[in-house]
Amino acid sequence: LGIVQGIPVTSEAYEVTLKLLHDRYNNEYLITNTYLKSLFNLPATSSKDPKTLRNLSSTCRQIIRSLESLKVNTENWDPIIIYMISQKLDHETKLAWEIHRPTLVESTLEN
Repeated sequence: LGIVQGIPVTSEAYEVTLKLLHDRYNNEYLITNTYLKSLFNLPATSSKDPKTLRNLSSTCRQIIRSLESLKVNTENWDPIIIYMISQKLDHETKLAWEIHRPTLVESTLEN
């Protein structure tokens, strides 16, 4: 890491090194924005392959869990995320989702 390059590996330099790393990488605003960018830029799927759909769903859930770990309140995001993900689906899968959706009691990320 360039930020700590040249700092001697001594107990005296430990606190200085730790502060430099903390100041550089503990930017919750930047981290949150990076996760949001990842969420909004999830790739569209061009196939109805179950593995591809699972990866899309897993990646979305992983990003949301990461945001929650940063204390971002995602409690009421389900309608937004469901809409966004449905726009990423291939035509056939999206059609199948729209047919299945009304049979659900409530559309959530879990179903």
